[in-house]
Amino acid sequence: MKKYLDFMQVQNPGKKTKIFHIFNKETDEFLGKISWRIGWRQYVSNLEEGIDFSSGCHKEASEFIDRLMEDRK
Repeated sequence: MKKYLDFMQVQNPGKKTKIFHIFNKETDEFLGKISWRIGWRQYVSNLEEGIDFSSGCHKEASEFIDRLMEDRK
């Protein structure tokens, strides 16, 4: 169960890869997104300017990306 972050899939018409918005679980503040980086061939997080992540937030985002990558196999 996620303690800090919520991830919401958003529309990505005509594309195979998914895009997810990242929200603060407590305040619903938009923090950034997770999207596919073509050159790296993996999902990455892109945070809004001025957003700070604790170790726990990084861990949740990393685990979410790991699951996305596992689903692609």
